[in-house]
Amino acid sequence: VPIADVATTTSTITVSGAGAYLWDVDVTTFIRHTFAADLDITITSPAGTVVTLTTDNGAGNDDVFNGTVWDDSANPGGQVPYVTNNGLVTDHAYVNGVLASPLVPEGALAKFVGENPNGVWTLTIVDDLAGDTGTLDQWALSLTTFATAPTQAPVQSFVQNTPVAIPTGPAVVASNLVVSGLTHAICKISVRTSIPHSFGADLDITLQSPNGTVVTLTTDNGAGNDNIFNGTVWDSSGPPVTDYVFTNLVVAALLSPEESLGAFMGESGNGTWILTVSDDLAGDGGSIDSWQLDISTCTCAEPVVRQAVPVP
Repeated sequence: VPIADVATTTSTITVSGAGAYLWDVDVTTFIRHTFAADLDITITSPAGTVVTLTTDNGAGNDDVFNGTVWDDSANPGGQVPYVTNNGLVTDHAYVNGVLASPLVPEGALAKFVGENPNGVWTLTIVDDLAGDTGTLDQWALSLTTFATAPTQAPVQSFVQNTPVAIPTGPAVVASNLVVSGLTHAICKISVRTSIPHSFGADLDITLQSPNGTVVTLTTDNGAGNDNIFNGTVWDSSGPPVTDYVFTNLVVAALLSPEESLGAFMGESGNGTWILTVSDDLAGDGGSIDSWQLDISTCTCAEPVVRQAVPVP
């Protein structure tokens, strides 16, 4: 499908025969285009849920998404502080003509968990700047499904109330939270942060599981707005932090992190979790007043079915 200049391009895949409960989805794109940052790419499920793969990433580099696998679990590392973080679409060090793969998308593919994947999926590509064109040669879905929904336990909450000062940068601080009593694997997790700070874009924040998986909540988002993460719930269902319109002194109540919390799905959850905050610019400070994990675990008696669904 040609990707015309300053235009919208769509392509569809019809899924049939998959299990009725979607556990995981990966997307592969073969897109040739001579200016990656022109592209805003989303995927829409049969239920109408929309997830952003990328908006304006990749700068002027060519063909960097020509074979990219988009996967919530593409980058299990990447502890702050960092300048670039390969595997994360928003922080990858792109090279002209070199494929960037795999990548964690800008929105969480975990937003699709629990939906029935059978039906029409739509890939939408918006070229939002003049001067360059390209082609969508092919794309594919790889689905993990269950025949029936897993048995999900009630949400268990764990809170760390010991404040940690965030000095004026550059500085890195961490807060630990011990989780115990979970009897099954994680199937959903959300994070609540109470972090007053007088310049949101100073902050790079990550969450590390006891298994060592690191998820970036935010890097350099929020511009000069104050206290915007002082009560934020980070959940896959929220709008991407990278595209959110922040307002000074107004808490962004619900945000999807820069890297998907879906990366923690299937892990045990018991042990020490670490919230790390890097203040990477001088002049402003704050504190981690408290933070909370809300964890739901689940079990499934059905076998996992992995199904690859390419475009013919």
